[in-house]
Amino acid sequence: MAGNAINDYFDAPIDAINKPDRPIPSGKISMREAFMSYAMLSFLGIFISSFLGIEEIVIAIFFSIAWYAYARWIKALGIVGNALVSFGVAFTLIFGGLAVGTVDLKVVLFSIIAFLSNMSREIVKTIEDIEGDRAYGLHTVAVLLGLRGAGVLASVFSILSSAVAIYPYLTGMVGIPYLTLTIIISIPLLLYAAILSLKVRSQRDARKISNYMKLSMFFGLLGMLADPLI
Repeated sequence: MAGNAINDYFDAPIDAINKPDRPIPSGKISMREAFMSYAMLSFLGIFISSFLGIEEIVIAIFFSIAWYAYARWIKALGIVGNALVSFGVAFTLIFGGLAVGTVDLKVVLFSIIAFLSNMSREIVKTIEDIEGDRAYGLHTVAVLLGLRGAGVLASVFSILSSAVAIYPYLTGMVGIPYLTLTIIISIPLLLYAAILSLKVRSQRDARKISNYMKLSMFFGLLGMLADPLI
């Protein structure tokens, strides 16, 4: 949440073009309020981490700084910024494992799946935002490769994520809940999004693809969480 707040802060001029209904361009919150939200949420995250251990505190501080650096500088570097965001998403699973003292192969695989699927969505988001990003000189994947090139790259990450997601079930690491939610529901949604990514021709297409990806990620995460509980 802190990362979203600081990203909105620095992206306000671009969002005025791409997404004028976002909180800052629409006037729902001020620039100062967005920055203060980032600061307060970062502090809260670090404070809560202090109850878990030194490793968790260091990780919380690292990502608080990383999200500022991403929004201020790294986002303009294209796929490097996408990779940082996806790494942050994936690392939440590692962080959870550290908090309970268990980072095994299954957790690592789940993190890789999260990284790959989020990379796919991050690239699709560059297609959604191409007009504003191009106007402000950002070297995003869509700006550099065009809609078709970005769509192909997003599709590759979706397929890789789907392939890795099958492995835990084939090796007996997970059971029926994972099979049902992740393999039967999540993966087909992601592969359908991959097919659509190859045909993307507009920002509107990208928004549709992004919605399928978010739905896929929801069921995928649900499968990961439900499996050890049922």
